[in-house]
Amino acid sequence: PTRRSSDLATLHNFDEVKNKDFRIGDVALLERAGDVIPHLLHPLLEKRTGAEIPIALPTTCPVCQGKVIKKPEEVALRCIDNACPAQKLGRLRHFVSKAGLDIKNLGKERIDLFLKSGIISEISDIFFLKKETLLTLPSFKEKAADNILESIERSKKQPLWRLITALGIPLVGPRTAKTLLHSFKNLHEISLATVEELETTADVGPLVAQSLVDFFQDPNHQVILQALEKAGFGEEKKQEKRQSIFTGKKVVLTGSLQYFSRDEAKEILETLGAECIGSVSIKTDFLLAGEKAG
Repeated sequence: PTRRSSDLATLHNFDEVKNKDFRIGDVALLERAGDVIPHLLHPLLEKRTGAEIPIALPTTCPVCQGKVIKKPEEVALRCIDNACPAQKLGRLRHFVSKAGLDIKNLGKERIDLFLKSGIISEISDIFFLKKETLLTLPSFKEKAADNILESIERSKKQPLWRLITALGIPLVGPRTAKTLLHSFKNLHEISLATVEELETTADVGPLVAQSLVDFFQDPNHQVILQALEKAGFGEEKKQEKRQSIFTGKKVVLTGSLQYFSRDEAKEILETLGAECIGSVSIKTDFLLAGEKAG
């Protein structure tokens, strides 16, 4: 039967695989952690037949056969080849997603099609697509092409922190991206900063600073950044904060809001001087609860 990805339990942490001695062919005890995420507790040793196979730590990427590494501070194995097709697809999907630049009408199915057809290769190619090129794709009509191009053009007006988040820099999420823009006026300045300069920014420690430097020193990423500047991404468009009841207050959002997405509501609150945080604590000033709140 077809299963949703949320129904499946994953074991990407090989330290856990080793410590709990999971093997291929095992029967395992599973629990629903937090009433949502399936969590494998341990194999049932009494069910073993002797045919179970130990799980070996991969040494190469299963897609491009390139080298994989595991950093001491991370649990995940990573392919280090930027040209790996799986990495390209992952970067592009993240870039256009709600967690990235949030480009409407450009979901993962269309990204897969664009990459497979060869009309894009890297994220910067998205901003140089032409209508006549889109119309060469199977089943593509003028309306669909116009909608995509309009969405791409609108995405250039997104706040610069969204672009930084969309780049998929390890350890750099929305909060870090926003913090960086308090110290550096644009992406170019961030890309030239040293580890020491980055560490002077609030909430940026040694691991995040090194991750930023490693990302921006990569020649492939430098080419992409130059193309993004050419496409119209440059200085941060400062939005003046207004005085309001939310000024200087810590706000938590939960549940589905009626008129805005969570991200849209956060952006509005931040322009009203609020600091949006992830969970309720003694320091929380406001809790905005929508439908089906946690």
